[in-house]
Amino acid sequence: VVCGSAAELVIPKWSLDLSFVRLLRVLRILRTFRVLHFLRFARFLKDLRLMTLAIVKSITPLLWASMFLVLILYFFAILFLQAVVSHFDCITEETRTTQTFRELFDSLPMTVLTLWMSVSGGVNWWEVAKSLLDVSVWYCVIMVFFVIIMLVAVMNIMTGIFVNDALQMASLDRDLVEQQQSGLDQANVE
Repeated sequence: VVCGSAAELVIPKWSLDLSFVRLLRVLRILRTFRVLHFLRFARFLKDLRLMTLAIVKSITPLLWASMFLVLILYFFAILFLQAVVSHFDCITEETRTTQTFRELFDSLPMTVLTLWMSVSGGVNWWEVAKSLLDVSVWYCVIMVFFVIIMLVAVMNIMTGIFVNDALQMASLDRDLVEQQQSGLDQANVE
């Protein structure tokens, strides 16, 4: 595997047109199957099997949770972007706050990203709320309300849902192991 990867790196740099380039591509595909072969033995590794099961089973709830997060972010982004645009209509001079607004609230996608960064640690939420104080105290209050909703309610509820799903997978996994063990015991008795 390592030699195949090294050969894939060296051949393009030397501009060699060798006939076994196709073979290297086949080896790359076989390397992918080797990983799948390893996953076949994952049943012997209980924790790895449990984590894999939990991840696979949580993909659908994760997609719904992501859509819910995007919906909340979109709603608040429209609210804050409208406030910033109205603020720009009223001001006549360029200040440091307007420069901050241009960085953080330049467009709807940037506003969504700013709100996501403010609850995920990418940007300090208080810096965003402080800049909204120039627009209105109420928008600062709404920003604090947004952070409370996202961090305390939404994220904790989603974490609880995923932990509950993982516990159900662990319970299901225990049941499967017990069934396999009872099947082995039956085979040994016969």
